[in-house]
Amino acid sequence: MSPAARGEAHRTYLEETLFEAVVTASIVVAFADGRADASERSEFASFIEHSRWLPTFTLADAAEAFDSRVRQFEMTSGLPEGEMGSLQRVSDDIGICEVVRAAELVALADGCIQPAEMEALRRVRSAMCPSLIGVRD
Repeated sequence: MSPAARGEAHRTYLEETLFEAVVTASIVVAFADGRADASERSEFASFIEHSRWLPTFTLADAAEAFDSRVRQFEMTSGLPEGEMGSLQRVSDDIGICEVVRAAELVALADGCIQPAEMEALRRVRSAMCPSLIGVRD
């Protein structure tokens, strides 16, 4: 494999890793109140569509990923074991900020952050970077 091909494969891996983390964080927050609603799905999809760090993912990709994770969440009555691990695979500052920002936007999708959503945001921040705890709570 050429150096250029390796570089492209690495960029693809990083983008897919970030996408999975954003999906996971968004679902954790969306289900904090027991269900994911249309406004949360819409906010998530809009975030993906406009993210300059996730340029290869479309609005349709975002909607499909959200819906798929909702079905998975409903079937297992929560996140499957180890699912929060996808958050820990994002270790750069930009990626961490993107994941947290997506989760915050989903929490605000209905106009206010509920206490259960605030706790979900704390869990996301804790999984991403323990040093973020208390900074924005």
